[in-house]
Amino acid sequence: MTKNIVRKFLIKTVPDLANITPKHCHKCILYRDADCELMVQKIGENHEFMRKTKSSDLGRNEILINISENEYEWFSKRNIGEVERDEYDLKNNLSIKIYHGKYSGLIRAEVDFESEEEAKKFKTLDWMGEEISDFPLGRDGNLIKMNESEFK
Repeated sequence: MTKNIVRKFLIKTVPDLANITPKHCHKCILYRDADCELMVQKIGENHEFMRKTKSSDLGRNEILINISENEYEWFSKRNIGEVERDEYDLKNNLSIKIYHGKYSGLIRAEVDFESEEEAKKFKTLDWMGEEISDFPLGRDGNLIKMNESEFK
């Protein structure tokens, strides 16, 4: 189990991504409540089962298990919602997520941290906008609950 400490932000201006090859992610949410999410995702040729549980305001405990394509297909047919996005890994534990399909138009930055103290000290970059870590747009499990008018 690993601990994820992440802050998420909307983006005012997308930084130059021309020299970065994105990873396409298809994520299927299987279950979610206030403190737990179960999901499967396909990133490139990799298939994963993921369990995230809330550990603090900024942190989540995460268990990630590699699964077969057949297992992924079986689980994905039982989803309660799904998201597709391209992920661009920048330097300094920073990534850009550009959403497609139903959530097209959502672009967010995610910054991973080693500790909550480090996360609290983080100063946003000029191109970052409003922090959405604690809002529905900041979590895929919450995003799938939004109807079209709430999303816009």
